[in-house]
Order: sequence, then structure tokens, then C-alpha cells
Amino acid sequence: MHPEAVGNIRSILIASDMDEIKEHYDLIEEKDRLSLGVGLLEKERTKQIILRYMDIKPAKILDAGGAAGVYSFWLAGLGHEVHLGDASPKHIQQAKDINETSKAKLASVSVIDARDLGQYGDESIDYILLLGPLYHLVERNDRWQALSECFRILKKKGKLFAAGINRYASLYDGLSRGLIDDPYFVNILKEDLKNGQHRNPKNHPDYFTTTIFQLPEEMEEEVKESRFSLLNAVAVEGPLWMIKDFDQRWENEAKRKQILDFLDLLEQHRMSLLTTHHYLVIAEKP
Repeated sequence: MHPEAVGNIRSILIASDMDEIKEHYDLIEEKDRLSLGVGLLEKERTKQIILRYMDIKPAKILDAGGAAGVYSFWLAGLGHEVHLGDASPKHIQQAKDINETSKAKLASVSVIDARDLGQYGDESIDYILLLGPLYHLVERNDRWQALSECFRILKKKGKLFAAGINRYASLYDGLSRGLIDDPYFVNILKEDLKNGQHRNPKNHPDYFTTTIFQLPEEMEEEVKESRFSLLNAVAVEGPLWMIKDFDQRWENEAKRKQILDFLDLLEQHRMSLLTTHHYLVIAEKP
């Protein structure tokens, strides 16, 4: 087949993937996810991990793929200049609506593709949050393009926070929520375990959308290949997402601290990266 034809087919497939992803986020309310259940743990831990590596204030920050801006508005409230971008027009409109009444204002809110950050100049950003795009870019070349763009616009010694979803996330979900009783979900799970490529052609809202579930070392390698210096890979929830009566424990200040303290200890063990749903890879531009 002619190379140009191959390229055209690939572009059509990518467009189809992005349409499925946007359709999924149109069906659900991503802006509420981090305020419910174990999402609260994901949000708190993500904030803690980010703050450990931020040593510039005020900083210029790009939250690429930041949905309606949960982390953007938090960082703006800390005094940073925050630019929010997302591929979903729905998310961007939600963020603009929030920005109108928020005390902490975002510097800009726009629809962006993480593979093309042309609106940001070379070495113009101190920190980049890439907390969604990499796992929705299921082709290696597209992830490389997104990472290359991040490398370009980061200042020297600027830091990247990239989120991944663990290869075994569907397995944990299936076992803990009883989803393995659904043959449709079982077929999704088998593909996840085989190659990490998660597909949900019926767009069942509870079964997520087009994604790559990578082992942490796979993302680490891709980040290093993009010329970044790897600083760390940290489990977000670790195995603590399994805890019984999570909601009640989280509401209790002492028990919430206990959960977070356990996660601090577990970070020293590589196993936490294999039992978590989400992890963060932290890297620096040399």
C-alpha cells in the first residue's frame, strides 16, 4: 500500500478514536468524578505528589487535558498562572463557566490537542500537567508527539507530571465490582491484559473509553526516549482503593491521615505501582 494511503487510514482511525473518547466524556460528568468515592483519594494524592516537585512560585503552568479544571483552579488558587486546555469542547465550556465566578482565575482556557501545542512558545512553561492525554493516545507515535511538544515548551529544569493507568486496572475493577459476570466486559478485560489496548465499542458508560493501559515501566521508557530526565514514578491510589468502607474512613480525619500515611510508606515498594489504578511519572527537561 502507498505510504500516503497508510497515513490517510491512520488519520481516519485516530479521528474515530477521538470521536469515541469525546462521546464518552459527553455521557459522563468527569468534573464530578474526583469528588466522589475513591476519586477523592486520587485527587488528594495527585495534589500531594505535584506539590513535592514544585519549587517555583509563582509558576507558569499548563494543564493539558485537564477537563473542567479541577487541578487548574486549585493551582490558580495557590497563586500560579495557569493555562487550561482540553480536547473536549464540553469540558472547556464548563471550565469557562466556572472561571467566570471563581475567585482564582485561569489565565486561559482553550480547546487543544496535546500533540500540537503550537500556541505556546518554546521554553515558556515551568510545569506541565499531562493527566489524561497520554493514556488516550493509543498509538506510540501520538504519545511521542505529545511528549515532544511538552519538551519543546518546557523551560530548562521545567517538570512534567504525566498520568498513566495501570495495565491491571480493568482486572481490579472487574473483580471488585463484579463486572466479570458481564461477558461483554470480560472480552474488554482479555484485550486489556493481552496488550493494554482498552476498547469499549458499545460505549458503555461504566466501562471507560478508548485507552492504553500501560505498565509503569512502559511509560517511563517512552518519557526517557522523549529526552526527559526521569525523576520518579509514583502510585497514586496504590492498593488502598480496596479499603472497606472508604467513604466513612475518608470522612474521619484520623483515618484519612492513616490512608495517606500508608501510601507514603508504600511508595518505597515497586509493588504499589502494580496494584494502583493510576500512577504519575515525574520528569524534568535537562
